[in-house]
Amino acid sequence: MDDARTPEMLWNELLARCRAKDLEIPTATGLWFRVSASARGDAIVVTPAQRYYFKVSISAPRRISRRHFLEMHPHYLACTGGTPGARKCATQASRQTSYVFALYDYLYEGLPEGAEPG
Repeated sequence: MDDARTPEMLWNELLARCRAKDLEIPTATGLWFRVSASARGDAIVVTPAQRYYFKVSISAPRRISRRHFLEMHPHYLACTGGTPGARKCATQASRQTSYVFALYDYLYEGLPEGAEPG
């Protein structure tokens, strides 16, 4: 990956974008979710998308802290770098793996062509 941004910089960018406007982002399986800044601004909150038909189904909002987001970065790099077994290891480390990885995809690559962020 040829990006000079640190995981901390990515977190700050994501939080700033969420404070400005809720985002809707797809997972790797094509299910969409909404992400917004928490009321205190110290975390992001994942809920089902509102604008897309194919959306995640979760029983309660999922909170992703800064610490958790930063801890998942090495797992994301290992998975996108092709390290065998990295995805399984990351999935065991977090129930939010698909959301966190989708957020990293969004920050590094943007949204799929034709999609709108929210």
